[in-house]
Amino acid sequence: MKKIIIIGLSLMFFGSMTANAIKLPGMPGKSDDKAASAEASESAADSQDALVSQFKTTLGSILLAQKYLSVAFDQADQAAALDTEIASLEGDCGTDCLKRAVKLSGNATESIGEKLDAKTEIGATGKTNYALALPPYIRGTLSVKDLASAAGSWGKQATGEIKNAGMMGATKLKKKLGTGMYVAQQTPKLAKNWAKATKQIFTYAKSSNIDLSKVEGASDFDFGD
Repeated sequence: MKKIIIIGLSLMFFGSMTANAIKLPGMPGKSDDKAASAEASESAADSQDALVSQFKTTLGSILLAQKYLSVAFDQADQAAALDTEIASLEGDCGTDCLKRAVKLSGNATESIGEKLDAKTEIGATGKTNYALALPPYIRGTLSVKDLASAAGSWGKQATGEIKNAGMMGATKLKKKLGTGMYVAQQTPKLAKNWAKATKQIFTYAKSSNIDLSKVEGASDFDFGD
């Protein structure tokens, strides 16, 4: 009887050890490494603030350039409105705030473009303000390349997460990621508009004899000439 008990206990012990030894689901492997990696990576919600901040910085540079260009062409009201939006970007600027700033920037692009195409003459003070517009404009257009890449990657991730969130979760997640999705949607269009304006700005400066030699970054910047 004792032998039977001992053998039974031994088998139980051996079985327990064997089960632990071959318990594959609990052992680290490639699938677990992938899961750990996925858990370690940021979700779209986690990285949304960084993307929006990057967008604000780029848009802010363009708005500042447009403000100086507006002053150069005696568009005082537009310059004041742009100044207000620049300040708003520095605060708690959500989707509605960004939409307002983007709309104003688009209007400014159009009105300034008309002045550039018409070769509107400006005096010495105007030329000084025009030159002041170029450094922030250069910063903005250079940074848009990185912004476009980041917005594209984030947009794909966010779209995937929304699709995988299920019917109930998708609506909630869409709302949570609304500002980032707006940035992802607007960035390609803005990049295209700014690229088009680049040649206009350089062509006008050249035809109006605005000295670019002292403008920071102008000598190394491709104005599309």
